[in-house]
Amino acid sequence: MLAPGALDAFLRDVRAVTPDAAGSPADFAAFLAAMKRSLAAAAGLALVVVIALLAADLRRARDVALALAPVALGGTALFGALGWLGISANLANLAAVPLLLGIGVDDGVHLIHRRRASRSCAVALGGIARALVATTLTTVAAFGALGLAAHRGMQSFALVMVLGAALCLAATTLALPALIRLSWPDEG
Repeated sequence: MLAPGALDAFLRDVRAVTPDAAGSPADFAAFLAAMKRSLAAAAGLALVVVIALLAADLRRARDVALALAPVALGGTALFGALGWLGISANLANLAAVPLLLGIGVDDGVHLIHRRRASRSCAVALGGIARALVATTLTTVAAFGALGLAAHRGMQSFALVMVLGAALCLAATTLALPALIRLSWPDEG
């Protein structure tokens, strides 16, 4: 495995001598750059689709923002945790980002719908907390099983999915109720 930036440094050195150098290292670097651009585009497209679906379902900008809050908070915590753990972004774990957008927003949507029906955030969360935890644990177990693979890319992907799902659940159960209470006080 190459150290981060080793391929780019190698190509810079080679191109300093031969600017039109080609071959496997140059092809591989071009492939990696194209994959990173494609993953960024996929994440952007996933975000647009998720926002459109949330808008169609929830019909209020406040509720769309609240449903996205756990993903924003969980995602921020995820990338902070990865940095703290010394895990750099790679193609395998960047592929998890569009998936986490869809998975991470799910629990918040359920909480918002339950809040609408119950008129109280505490009642809403109390009514679905076990279900949120159970669905997230099944997701964590499924992606965690991928962590047992011998392939380091698959292990990295699994780690990001497990941490991301758990952090989005934590944001949904800990931060989202507070955000709901601030922007949408309990009735009665």
